[in-house]
Amino acid sequence: MSRPCNGRIVERKEVRQLTPREWREFVVAVRALHTGPPPTLYDRLALVHQQYTNNAHGLPDFLTWHRLYLAMFQEALWRHNPNVVLPYWKWSLDSQMPHASEVLS
Repeated sequence: MSRPCNGRIVERKEVRQLTPREWREFVVAVRALHTGPPPTLYDRLALVHQQYTNNAHGLPDFLTWHRLYLAMFQEALWRHNPNVVLPYWKWSLDSQMPHASEVLS
């Protein structure tokens, strides 16, 4: 999936397609969102998701809302590493054998 974001073309990879370096950089950036005095940036992003869950999930505007939310999350990651791109998870690959999933283990 690619889309322009702040003048950049951003290609989101399925999480299993990340190189070991991309995965490490992603994990470091997410952990960085957890740092600082509470509420951390991660806490604030999680709160936005929690507060709008009932107004977004299952309704016609879900895709629009979720695209904006993911863009906010991506921007937060870029504050720590401008090369990190938020991966996506193709859950259907794990749906029949979740115990064997690289993502869920």
